[in-house]
Amino acid sequence: MERILIVSQYFSPDITAAAHRLTDLRNFLQGQGQQVDVITSFPHKVKIQLQGEPEPDIVRVKLPVGATSTFARLWEQSLFAAKALAAYLVNFRKRRYKVVIASSPPLFVGVVGYVLSRWTGAKFILDVRDIWPGSVAAAGIAGDSSLPIKIASRIERWLYRVADCVTCVSQPMKAYLENFIESSKVRVVYNGVSSTELTSVSEQSRIRGRENASLHADVGPDKGTERRLCLVYAGNIGLVQDIDVLIEALKYTHPETIGRLRVRIIGGGPERSRLEAMVASDPVASKIVSFEGPYPKAELTRILVQSADALFVHLRSDPILDRTIPSKVFDACLFNVPIVYGLSGEGRDILASLSGTLAFQQGSPRSLASALDELVQNYERYYAGAREHRSFVERHFTREVCFRPLLDIVL
Repeated sequence: MERILIVSQYFSPDITAAAHRLTDLRNFLQGQGQQVDVITSFPHKVKIQLQGEPEPDIVRVKLPVGATSTFARLWEQSLFAAKALAAYLVNFRKRRYKVVIASSPPLFVGVVGYVLSRWTGAKFILDVRDIWPGSVAAAGIAGDSSLPIKIASRIERWLYRVADCVTCVSQPMKAYLENFIESSKVRVVYNGVSSTELTSVSEQSRIRGRENASLHADVGPDKGTERRLCLVYAGNIGLVQDIDVLIEALKYTHPETIGRLRVRIIGGGPERSRLEAMVASDPVASKIVSFEGPYPKAELTRILVQSADALFVHLRSDPILDRTIPSKVFDACLFNVPIVYGLSGEGRDILASLSGTLAFQQGSPRSLASALDELVQNYERYYAGAREHRSFVERHFTREVCFRPLLDIVL
């Protein structure tokens, strides 16, 4: 019997957006009656123990835990590629596949997917979550004209050409890909939210009394100040997220806002230790900013339902990054609380179409400070406007809706 093979460096219970996307894709395909094998790694962003018996259709390879330097990440990615090919030969060599899906970045995974598709005679689908290596250059890790970027760009465009189908996460990204391959080969498969997560957040919100009723009357301009309004950033703490802007914004925020605000930064990443030092040296930020986590998704969901009064989303301004939609755009909508965002492109357009959101200029601490002042002064109005966020993603951006463009390719 023919099967589908997914190759991804990340898979649940790892805590990355890629892990959630590919796990949900596997579950979706299984729900369509397909048999799906997976080659992935053991969780390595943080140490998470796998629960229960190993699944025979999921083969995991071991990688170093917590790689942060550029060299360490390249070594990690190269190691996964080699081990993934070996894992196929040992575990799945006798199985027949009609489709191989490889998720990039990193590009090495795409190369593995192509090789396996040629070995098995299967269709090759390249799932592009971020434009790579363009996003590396956007982060300032390497210059556009550097030799590694030039080599990686050639590999990137070769993969686009040899793939039978290329999926991506936004319309602007599709337009970019059409510069290199025919439009008919490109499908937009948005990031979204799983039905399981929708149900979990809705149920937890109802139990804790945070559904359709504000519990935050004590943070308005004419109210008491016993409890501070909690603004949460939850996600990767890297260069492209540019969380500096949030810390810098506190220098320009009204003192009354500072007295009513608390900032929780939840997650891990290469920039966290530098930002912690930045906060510790700032007399204002050190009083209201805390760092914690990262947490498994279920625990993070519980924390956000319990404590998040507003959520923060930001990406550094860059033509490459502006083509994507951060997955946390959809995740943030689950919680029916105001969203403070600095984005461009389709992600900005989605949030701008909703009530209960506050935009600020990307990379501008003063613009963000004004948004924070507005949030605290008029919190009840923004909280009321955010009540339809979850319904919006439930109508338009569930995984089941987002994955449908794949059906005519894989079935």
